Amino acid sequence: MTTLVIMRAKGAVDQLREMASRDPNPFEHVRELALAQGGILRHRVFHADGDVIVVDEWESAEAVQRWMQNPELQAIIDQAGADQPEVTLAEEIDIGDKVG
Repeated sequence: MTTLVIMRAKGAVDQLREMASRDPNPFEHVRELALAQGGILRHRVFHADGDVIVVDEWESAEAVQRWMQNPELQAIIDQAGADQPEVTLAEEIDIGDKVG
């Protein structure tokens, strides 16, 4: 079973957009680091009510924890100017109703 990660941080939506418009885009580098480490299956970024919401799916909680300790990830979070994110990890339960 996989691990769902939901990270929610106050503010920084405009800062994230500005960072993503840079050449090179620092988030592309972070994506490559995550892929090289292994374990990440899906990654999306959303916003609501001024908050940034990151939704990831990982192979395991251990892979997520290794990733969260990566100094380059922490540097990007700091550059974004967001508050430290509230992080929720959830383990998948297979009840027979999957879609996608």
